Amino acid sequence: MKIGVRVPNDGPIVSRDNLKTLALTAEEVGYDSIFVHDHILVPDNTWSPFFDPLISLASIASLTERIRLGTSIYLLPLRNPLIAAKQFATLDQMSNGRLIVGVGVGYLQEEYTALHVPFNKRGSITDEYLVALKLLWTNSRASIKGKFVNFEDVDSSPKPVQKPYPPIWIGGASEAATIRALKYGDGRLTLGGPQGVSKEMKRLKTHAQALGRDVNRLTIVAEPWVSLDENIDDAVNRAFESPLIRQRFPNREDFARDSLVGSHDDVLKKLETFSNAGADYLELRFVTERVSFEATFKMMRQFAEWLPEFD
Repeated sequence: MKIGVRVPNDGPIVSRDNLKTLALTAEEVGYDSIFVHDHILVPDNTWSPFFDPLISLASIASLTERIRLGTSIYLLPLRNPLIAAKQFATLDQMSNGRLIVGVGVGYLQEEYTALHVPFNKRGSITDEYLVALKLLWTNSRASIKGKFVNFEDVDSSPKPVQKPYPPIWIGGASEAATIRALKYGDGRLTLGGPQGVSKEMKRLKTHAQALGRDVNRLTIVAEPWVSLDENIDDAVNRAFESPLIRQRFPNREDFARDSLVGSHDDVLKKLETFSNAGADYLELRFVTERVSFEATFKMMRQFAEWLPEFD
């Protein structure tokens, strides 16, 4: 099982120096990847400041040599695909082929309204834009005539280092996102802990044959929260010091069920449940990311001490 980390590019602890330190530390201690996420507008002021994901990754690419760099997720329907194709390909060049393109449709209608993009069409737009990206990345001259994007005989450069293009991971909770992952994706970002992974695996298998895809060829990604302490109760209490955790989880039992919480042994047992459910990649989020840079740094290093046991 490969393990990466989501580093906060939003919220009160975000700064150039903090992002740099977390990125360099993640590479130093052996994580497979670093992810950032995306909003153009923010749901409320607790998300501010919110650094642009691709500019953040470009900065990280210049500081690192090995660790993979990804978006989880990038709001593709809010960007012109010609521009997105160039930015992603440039980032893959700058990182020497380390990019993972995680995309999704988002949920914040205010972003769509402000950018004059129809919210109720965001899934269809995403599907068409994914086709456009692949054409631009793999053809010397590309054309598409669709409902939402039209261009003819264009030369988009640079091309990505990774061939035919960087891996595309599809996020989202809907069945439409499941189908999108099978049609256009190389990976599926799941939600909801081990039970969520199991549910998504069943949904993928339901649609895979009709779409001509082998589910085993998809990278199945889980995105658990991490809270480390001497026992599960203390770890859960620590997590609920975060306003983001209190906002996301209606009760502590749900959080404990879906997350990596407690001691080394507790975490190891829960990792096995993720693996048994079908996950082969974890993208960790540390519960301290809205509370304390120092605590996030410490927890990232503490979890990394266990990485050799999870291979």
